Amino acid sequence: MTRWVILFRGINVGGHRKIPMAELRLALRDAGFQNVQSYIQSGNVVADLDASRAETTQAIQAVVARKFGFDVDVLVMTPPQLGEAVDDLPFDAARTDPARVHLFFHLAPEAPVAIDDLAGTLENAMAASGARAHYLSTPDGMSKSKLAEQISRRLSGHATARNLRTCRKLMEMAAAR
Repeated sequence: MTRWVILFRGINVGGHRKIPMAELRLALRDAGFQNVQSYIQSGNVVADLDASRAETTQAIQAVVARKFGFDVDVLVMTPPQLGEAVDDLPFDAARTDPARVHLFFHLAPEAPVAIDDLAGTLENAMAASGARAHYLSTPDGMSKSKLAEQISRRLSGHATARNLRTCRKLMEMAAAR
């Protein structure tokens, strides 16, 4: 059985594409997933399924289409892959608010969208690229960051972002089985 960390893109935002987490957990269990746990309402799930990444992704997308009536982008990775992305954090995590550091994961990891020309510092925000994710530190908050706006626009539709606090919680959940 493979343990998967599952990140949904663009659900439960602004009242659109609603997926109640309790219903999602039940629907995934009914589809054969085991040890299903969710974290907050923005589409973070840890679950077990004896299937490849592609099969797991397709199964999740089929569940959402059947149960909730729309297509959804989903990123499926193993806990070690998430751990590598967190470990590669280029900012001093000990001195950084984990709610203000964001990891942008590519929905199609084989074809990542570059942000190298945006990397660096702009108005107290910092960006960098890593092997598994792009990173953004916004000490003044995402909503006030021009760099966050530029990166979000560049990656729109190609990535899903989570803050460092959420990534750490998902790693903790994945380890707890």
